[in-house]
Amino acid sequence: MTNLASVLEVADFTELELALVKSHIENYSEISFENMGSAWRDENGILCVCYEIGRWYHYDVRKGKWY
Repeated sequence: MTNLASVLEVADFTELELALVKSHIENYSEISFENMGSAWRDENGILCVCYEIGRWYHYDVRKGKWY
């Protein structure tokens, strides 16, 4: 379940979240900071980002992974 009520800006990302998102962008050419649609934290506090290509991802800094 996601909490869309807490919409975030890139400036709200932690340093670790930002590094993980940057790594994902470098490894997946379909996404970029320019095509981010919205961002929020789920009920576990994990960053979620929806991209304009119609896909969204969790960015779990504790695991160092996106899914």
